[in-house]
Amino acid sequence: MTTPQRHIKKGHKTTGPNALFTLACFCALMIVGVACVPSPDCDDRYIPDDALPNMTVMSYNIGNSDTSDARYSLRIKKIAYERHIAKKIAQFEPDVIALQEVLSPKACAAFSEKNPENTCSEAQPAARRILGPDYSIVCDERHHIECVGVHKRFGKIRGVAPGEFVMDGARTMPLPMAPCQYGDCKSDEDTCDDESTVSHVVVDTARGPIRIVHTHPTAIGVRCLQAQVQQTFRLAANADIPSILLGDWNFDPARTTDVVASSIWNSYMGGVHRFEDHSPLDDMCRPASTQRYGARSLDRVVTNFARGECFIVKSSELDADFEYPQKVARVDHNAVICDLNDPR
Repeated sequence: MTTPQRHIKKGHKTTGPNALFTLACFCALMIVGVACVPSPDCDDRYIPDDALPNMTVMSYNIGNSDTSDARYSLRIKKIAYERHIAKKIAQFEPDVIALQEVLSPKACAAFSEKNPENTCSEAQPAARRILGPDYSIVCDERHHIECVGVHKRFGKIRGVAPGEFVMDGARTMPLPMAPCQYGDCKSDEDTCDDESTVSHVVVDTARGPIRIVHTHPTAIGVRCLQAQVQQTFRLAANADIPSILLGDWNFDPARTTDVVASSIWNSYMGGVHRFEDHSPLDDMCRPASTQRYGARSLDRVVTNFARGECFIVKSSELDADFEYPQKVARVDHNAVICDLNDPR
């Protein structure tokens, strides 16, 4: 099992990220009137020595950029690679895992796959194959591509039998704007990618209930992205139980290119809402990149009750020992794993 690397730098301060964020806040305030609070310095991300991890949380976007086969567009096509990813996930033994861009049973039901090397030739749903029988699994109500798994030893998803797979079992928020198909969406229009989701479940654990909010807002459509970020936080901010918010957020709060979404994000960090971003930090005290081929921090885990931090396992490292005789579209996000302490 990979050992997490602590990224907290005692006594280290940097004005770079906060200066950028101050500019982002000012711009957002001028544009849409959204107030925000500055991100904490690295020094403020202190984890007490007695906060021993008692739960492991993981978020992993297992999609890819391959659109050459419309039946498997942006999804894992080869069984051998899917099994490899499943084996790597199992090594971390997550108590809670959020998977984005999972191959939907609905997509496979639309045709008859004759090639036994391809994933749609399998009878079980992809999320079940990847996580195995020890997880209770629910996916979003619309397209069933955003799935949450909870290990049976950790807790029980309300309304779901232990070990059960419910294809549409995660309560899913309505799209805040008109839907558009991914290839047709435009950034400046009031539309949402039809596959974007904000969904949630409640998990009963030995320490008490936890709300899991699984978010994957639109990548194209600025105003929809902002609305879905608000949806995500409001689900937890208005809840009377502790919450974990995780997924592929599709924006980086440390970059001024995502000004308004970042200001919404930071308005919920600390203060009265008590949310904390557990993302690992890079050498500039910014959230570390979770992209395989980029530098943005898109995949993150936030809580309003836990202590601890996350670490990143690069997809290139997960793929290092994978051998397959033909070209395979690889996962294009890194895995985020968090060792957290529930202090209750």
